[in-house]
Amino acid sequence: MTMICVLVALAAAVVLVATRGSTVARPLPARDASLLLLGLTNFPRGSFAIFCLSNSTRMHIACISAAFAEASAGAWTSTPLTGRASRAVRDWLGVPEELKPSQAVSFLVPVPTNSGAWRLVFMCQEQTPITDAMTNIVRQLTDTNAARLQSRQFSGRSYFVSSPQISR
Repeated sequence: MTMICVLVALAAAVVLVATRGSTVARPLPARDASLLLLGLTNFPRGSFAIFCLSNSTRMHIACISAAFAEASAGAWTSTPLTGRASRAVRDWLGVPEELKPSQAVSFLVPVPTNSGAWRLVFMCQEQTPITDAMTNIVRQLTDTNAARLQSRQFSGRSYFVSSPQISR
């Protein structure tokens, strides 16, 4: 009889522990990448902001610096980082072009000297999974650039991420 009571008590303890774990709130997995400010630092070349771009998705993504935004009269004004404006990105150090799932990369951006509050905006483009292997093989064999460069297509979902506001 004592053995039965011990087994019932043990089973009740196991049930309590198992159900307690299921009622604890867990954060949902992030669906997008994130762009965080880690801090500011000084180098002989000037002041730099240290950013971390992290991919918390399950997809391989391409990362494109899209815009530099400044706060002006309570609104954000964005300057696209394409065309001639892309020259500013040349001074950035370690900017990632691609991130694999669960990968994060830190990079440095010179702090603008004439700006109040500012932030960065990146566009992220997911790599589309190949569902038809035969089409991919034909494309690789017939496209000499793709075969030579082992290129990948990033034609999936795209979205924008922005850093938090940075103030001097």
